[in-house]
Amino acid sequence: MSQLIDARIAGNSRVFFVKGDRTAIVDTGTPGNERNILRALKDSGIPKEDVSVIIVTHAHCDHDGSVFMLKAILGVPVIAGWPDADYLEKGENAPAMNFPWDRARPMGPNVDGVKADVIALDDMDLNDFGIDAKVLTTPGHTEGSLSVLADSGDCATGDFLASLYSGDEGVVKKSLKKLADNGVKRLYPSHGQNMDIQTTLKIVFMA
Repeated sequence: MSQLIDARIAGNSRVFFVKGDRTAIVDTGTPGNERNILRALKDSGIPKEDVSVIIVTHAHCDHDGSVFMLKAILGVPVIAGWPDADYLEKGENAPAMNFPWDRARPMGPNVDGVKADVIALDDMDLNDFGIDAKVLTTPGHTEGSLSVLADSGDCATGDFLASLYSGDEGVVKKSLKKLADNGVKRLYPSHGQNMDIQTTLKIVFMA
């Protein structure tokens, strides 16, 4: 059994832990956040030695800003989706889908680049990392956006729901249906309030 834990780190973008026998860190917020994340692990009763992987939902600086330092401290692999993994390695912000101006204008500062150890081209489970959870490819905000589903039904969704405003609406609707088909019950976006998936489906598909 795995559970999704809000690290409750102050800042623009949320950080989550997915805890099973081991623990995954989902996103790292802005640069300089590594100490806050380590403190949040301790406050959650999770020894840092229990962390087995870091997952980046997408390559934007408010989500991958502290990956470089956190990986150096913890010595664990990093998972990112393709093609966001390429931007992560360069320390650049991936373009938002279907927004030409976003491709030309950076969404924030560049950060220290990190080469992804695992590139998620398709859905994958985290059993090899000691966690009963899934990584689901959910493009829409960026092409390589990922969501992370704990077997409790709670799902960290990054920014892909924000794609209705900053990406490809048709693609995000397809990704949302995919989450429902995989048993997601509650959505935990990186910005804003948690949402029940059935309510969200009604709102999105009736809009």
